Amino acid sequence: MPYSLAGLAPRTTPGRPIRPPGGTMVRVRNERTGSLAPGDMVGVAVGEAVHGGSCVARTSTGLVLFVRHALPGEQLRAVITQTTTTFARADAVEILAAAPGRVNAPCPYARPGGCGGCDWQHATLPVQRQIKAQVIKQQFSRIAALDPTSMAVTVEPLQPDDAGLGWRTRVRFAVGKDGRAGVYRHRSHEIVRIGDCLIAHQLVTEAAVTCARGRAPAG
Repeated sequence: MPYSLAGLAPRTTPGRPIRPPGGTMVRVRNERTGSLAPGDMVGVAVGEAVHGGSCVARTSTGLVLFVRHALPGEQLRAVITQTTTTFARADAVEILAAAPGRVNAPCPYARPGGCGGCDWQHATLPVQRQIKAQVIKQQFSRIAALDPTSMAVTVEPLQPDDAGLGWRTRVRFAVGKDGRAGVYRHRSHEIVRIGDCLIAHQLVTEAAVTCARGRAPAG
């Protein structure tokens, strides 16, 4: 299902203009005729998931993209968020052909332009575990030069009735100039205001950190 950078919920009407936070229209550039820059939009087919919560894709010119909010095998449109001399990062904002196991993320902040803390809430729990197991194999292959085909990796649930939520006992919040706590956007110092963090343990939620107004940091 297509997603919008502008809202907290999935888009239901394909083909609308895609707007990033702040409401400015995304500038579309043809990657065949010019270099990509943050804010440009590209259509790609994504491959395997890698460490860091992204899937790997390539543009028509061969530029490597690390795409968040995607699943392996999907065809999608993505907005470039960062570029380097050798690769670029992007957010999937419109899913043209969804992979099996895609779901609507239970947390409204786990989205493009939202919280940077959760990588795979847009996948079912079995798919999340498959992805994490595959990434572990990649790391053993890359770092230890082990044959990934000879390894059996199983990612187990935290508890028998695991729903993938309410498990994290340590959560780091950021405090803005107004003294309110929130979370950082992915690879950013910009603070996203949130309500409850769905992966936080109940005792963390009961502390109501994001509802309190404290002392703003100096400077």
